[in-house]
Amino acid sequence: MKKNLIILIWVILASPVSAQYFNNLYNHKAPESVLNGMEKSFLVTGYSTSHQPSERPWPTILQEILNLHAGNNTTYFVFKHTVGGTPIAKWTTICGTGEHIQNAVSRFINPASEIPSGVPAPKIILAQQSLQWAFGDCGDRTTNVENPADSVKIEMGSEAIQLYTNEFLNSGIDKVYMATHIYKTGNYPLDLYGERWALARAISEMENLLPGPELFNITKQLFPDGFASDKVHPGPKVATMMAVYWYLVLAGENAKMNIAQQFADEADINLNLTLNENLVAHWTFNENEGEIAYDSTENHLDGQIYSAERIERENGFALNFDGVGDFARVMDYNYKAPEQISTLNKGTISFWFKFNDIKNGNTIPESLPIFYYGQSSDNTPQNGIEIYIGHNNLTTQQRIYFTVHKNGGVELCFNNPFDLEVGKWYHYAVVIDSLDHRGYINGVEFSRNYNAGSTINHHGFFSTVPEEFNELLTFGYGRFSSKKFWNFNGAIDEIMIFDEALTSSEINNLFGVTTSTNNFQNENGLFNVYPNPTKGVLKVDMDNQFENQDIIVFNQTGQKILYFKNQNEIDLSDQPEGIYLLRLRTDNQKFTNKVLLSK
Repeated sequence: MKKNLIILIWVILASPVSAQYFNNLYNHKAPESVLNGMEKSFLVTGYSTSHQPSERPWPTILQEILNLHAGNNTTYFVFKHTVGGTPIAKWTTICGTGEHIQNAVSRFINPASEIPSGVPAPKIILAQQSLQWAFGDCGDRTTNVENPADSVKIEMGSEAIQLYTNEFLNSGIDKVYMATHIYKTGNYPLDLYGERWALARAISEMENLLPGPELFNITKQLFPDGFASDKVHPGPKVATMMAVYWYLVLAGENAKMNIAQQFADEADINLNLTLNENLVAHWTFNENEGEIAYDSTENHLDGQIYSAERIERENGFALNFDGVGDFARVMDYNYKAPEQISTLNKGTISFWFKFNDIKNGNTIPESLPIFYYGQSSDNTPQNGIEIYIGHNNLTTQQRIYFTVHKNGGVELCFNNPFDLEVGKWYHYAVVIDSLDHRGYINGVEFSRNYNAGSTINHHGFFSTVPEEFNELLTFGYGRFSSKKFWNFNGAIDEIMIFDEALTSSEINNLFGVTTSTNNFQNENGLFNVYPNPTKGVLKVDMDNQFENQDIIVFNQTGQKILYFKNQNEIDLSDQPEGIYLLRLRTDNQKFTNKVLLSK
């Protein structure tokens, strides 16, 4: 009996959170709005993150947003009960006494002694929380969930969250929305992101626990300028960002984006750091350190890095593979490739790469796999998507191949017609649509050589692979036939997956700079930005029919660095040389392109 009990406990700890809950966790908008026009109160609970900056913390800004949402009426009330230095563990009996929860109950919930007359007592908790101190040793605040496979800490964190949530639910609260830690540097810059995996587990097991906004990566984009002088607590920009994203969660489909944008503009922050609406995933590898490859889109399809190291490039970092055992893997809590990718029947894959050698040690591999999606077992009929250098024999040709297998058969296979050079960086993109497919190297479409009986009339993308083989999504590791897996010897950077077939001009923009003087012209010739490349000053010609014209400048890492309103000149002279992204935004249109600053 005792032995069976131990086995049962291990099964509970190791069982993954379902993909449904994992995917839903990162939707910034709730399934349904709680802002339904009925008076209600929200109680913010947490630690010092929620009461700094003291003059205008994020709950205060949220109240301002909710007032505008309700037509300048106070229909929704935000109250705050936060205690500095007290994450979840110290609110409960894990490392504390539970007094903070009981104090919140007595002050705001039952009886509602600090609620003004005629105002409803809070029924919804907005928990801006952290799991520090929740992992066994109450004196160690740096221990946290390390990766999606860290099942023991994920379960411990989930138990702490559920204990915290149940205390409020048992006191008359209807729902608890929870967000975990904002970005924090120091000795643990990456670990705190793992709290979201524990939250995903808890949400999957509790009906009235709902996800708040994912704020770690969002606030990381504002580091350090958006933070207080201590680089730990929110400054005005971070506080505004937190308030806006909390609003989007509460408002759901009823969110008034003009209000959210108004507050973002006033704080000079960018709400959507993903510059293309069709971008499903984007791994920049610019973290510089750590074992997580962060996806910069709102899907947050983060990957685990196994031994591969980062190397410097002109505009950041790339992931380097030695060809022996290095790779990176992206998976959900079912240890499968994420659903956002596996269901795509059309789209675009784009990345930079170079290969260092055609050998893995003293062995010449049959291929050098760059990108792989599909089944995890070897020596079986192939099911998957493979992008790789070489095809059976790397000594005779070194070209890049795109292949789709289904049940051992080739659905589509084509390659570029010329050999690639060892040690040279290339940009590669493959575009798949229902009636079309194209390949590009360095922004130029190449003529396709077809293989294994496939033709221009064939088609294949992620959804072509049978669902039961949705097992791996890896970089630097894969196979192209029924034989063994190989590792990549080289470097990979800026992997992007889109859910639309991009045009040739869009691919060219991904590769680099369009050097013509009409970068922003649409079909009506409404915009003209020149010269490009520039030594510092860009001229902007805009059609006068637009009254409001905003220009936002981003660096290569996606950080907003400059903002111009209704100006016809952009001065980049004080910025370092490199590639910059310019977004032109009018009342109802948006255009983005790249500019090269070369002094």
